Amino acid sequence: AIGKAATPLARGAREALETGALRLLIRPHNTPGLLDPGWEQRTGGHPLPDRQSVAAGVRLARWLAEIPPRPLLALISGGA
Repeated sequence: AIGKAATPLARGAREALETGALRLLIRPHNTPGLLDPGWEQRTGGHPLPDRQSVAAGVRLARWLAEIPPRPLLALISGGA
């Protein structure tokens, strides 16, 4: 889940995700996080990107390269 509405999107998707699914949430610093240890969470600057935004983007690219080949649910909000 990525973007300003990433947390609510992730909350809504929790029911649909299978147990053990790999989960990554990237959201702006000033938005609420997700109280779920099953999600890796990263933050970044908004509306201007900062160093943590770049780190979150690098982590997303690495995360995508590491996940096994299976269906992927991408939750993207706003202009992310």
